[in-house]
Amino acid sequence: MLVREPQIAIFAARSREQFELALRAHAASFAPELARIAGETNLATAVRTALDRAEFYGFSNRGPTRLFLELMLTFGSEFDTDPVLSWTRPWLDNRSTDQMVRAVNLHAAMQTYVVRVAGLDGSAALASLRRARSLRLEDFDAMGDVSNDDLLAMLRSTYPDRWELAGPAALECVIGHASRLTQSVALPAAAGTALLTGVLFGFGHGAADDPLYPWIGQTLRSRQIVEPRARLVRLHRKVNAYIDGVLAGAG
Repeated sequence: MLVREPQIAIFAARSREQFELALRAHAASFAPELARIAGETNLATAVRTALDRAEFYGFSNRGPTRLFLELMLTFGSEFDTDPVLSWTRPWLDNRSTDQMVRAVNLHAAMQTYVVRVAGLDGSAALASLRRARSLRLEDFDAMGDVSNDDLLAMLRSTYPDRWELAGPAALECVIGHASRLTQSVALPAAAGTALLTGVLFGFGHGAADDPLYPWIGQTLRSRQIVEPRARLVRLHRKVNAYIDGVLAGAG
């Protein structure tokens, strides 16, 4: 039987579609609450992004691609370019090494990092979330003309283990991104930069455009919210509601 190129393309498309469905089911099992809040459409977008980005890094086998998706679900859809997660770079960029070897080492690096920042039982991560939950808009307002030192101190007191592993250069990148984003969506300068610094550090540096956290981008760009202060208050409430859900789910 002669199989022509158009038929091969059809088979490949069907295979990818089936794999996408399998990955969506895996995502719903791996991070059920995150998948539920994101919704089916956004989850499908995240899965397609995972497939495309994994392929970019030379991950074509199912296991490494599934790992790439798990990293997205854990650290945000743009984890691969996040300055805070520089430990991923050696295993993503070294494409001359077999992808299975890279995936094994990337998974080991992820486990080491998670234990370091979250604790063996997750208690350190939950403690960080509780500290983040205790921050009030009034605390941000009190900063006045917020400086990088103020923001670094806020991050250190809230996420000490992650702060230590990130390093100053990565943290400066996050703060700079938060400052530019604050200006682009017209949030109050000091409080907006402080809140967004925490959001980008906690949810990933691409959180404002992440399909896994659609409520962040929707709040920042909603045309129904006119006043900058009202937008800030809405985002802060949604962040707190999300943290409350995670803490409640953790018992």
